[in-house]
Amino acid sequence: MSHKKNTPAASETIEDEHCPLIEFVRLISGKWSIPILYNLIVAGGPVRFGELQRAVAPITQKELTRHLRHFEDQGLVQRKMFAEMPPRVEYEITAVGATLKPPLDAVATWMVTHGEKITGPKRWRSARAPASHGTGEMSKNAAVRANPNGRNA
Repeated sequence: MSHKKNTPAASETIEDEHCPLIEFVRLISGKWSIPILYNLIVAGGPVRFGELQRAVAPITQKELTRHLRHFEDQGLVQRKMFAEMPPRVEYEITAVGATLKPPLDAVATWMVTHGEKITGPKRWRSARAPASHGTGEMSKNAAVRANPNGRNA
């Protein structure tokens, strides 16, 4: 008696079906994507490049520029350049980009609820951003201070 594994054919993979979750992960993949987007979302207005770089420290200028260009190409962020000396550039989340707040809050809430179960209590406490106050939703000030390492800038 042979047992065949119930595996999909190559033409039936999730990727071939343009799974929305895979597309979402592609959109926000990368160590810095969520901190950049969330900082722009909660800022509630234009943010200068240097201010955003400090908020997401220790991101490099090159890496922040790369992410912002990607988000601009995707329609999540708009860039405004001012003809001043020294040059001033501001970034702001678009209306479409702002719609990411509820799903990102939901993921943060899920992590607050289940983080210890996955990473263990010791690792979770050291990695957890102190600004969430257990709700999963970050305040404006918390997001501006938070970085991917969970330490205040």
